[in-house]
Amino acid sequence: MKRRNYFSVLISSLMFVLFTTGCGLIGAQPAKPVVKVDVPQVDGGFVTGQSISMQVAAADSEGLARIDVQIDGQPYASVAADPNQQTFIVGQSWTPDVPGSHIIQAQAVNVKGVASDPVNVMVQVEALAQTQDVPAQPVDVVETEPVAETEPVAADVIEASAGDTLT
Repeated sequence: MKRRNYFSVLISSLMFVLFTTGCGLIGAQPAKPVVKVDVPQVDGGFVTGQSISMQVAAADSEGLARIDVQIDGQPYASVAADPNQQTFIVGQSWTPDVPGSHIIQAQAVNVKGVASDPVNVMVQVEALAQTQDVPAQPVDVVETEPVAETEPVAADVIEASAGDTLT
């Protein structure tokens, strides 16, 4: 009889553990915020010295603490959110000074300190075409003598149309 009770308790305990684990009551991972980065596509790409606008949106049911933005692995901006906000949109601009591929990364953190998976967007930046000033060429100034005044020449005006023969 003792063995049967022991077996029942073991089966009941095992079922409880499986049930609570399956329902997320034990060992559940906290929900992560989600984040998205929008960078407008520009015909011809981006150019050094010109601002790139980006929009970062995040959402979390617990509320958001901040959105962090990195460019090429370096911190660029960290914008705090109202802790009661479940969605948060941040507009940022960045002016690249070096041509090449650059990675914009965004990550949201909720009020419990749980970070979203980072989201990366790669942008290609071209060097600004250099313009060269062409030096002005010197101009030779030649003095001229005034032309003698003459009487206007009289002329007859004849109107003609296509196919007419002039005599």
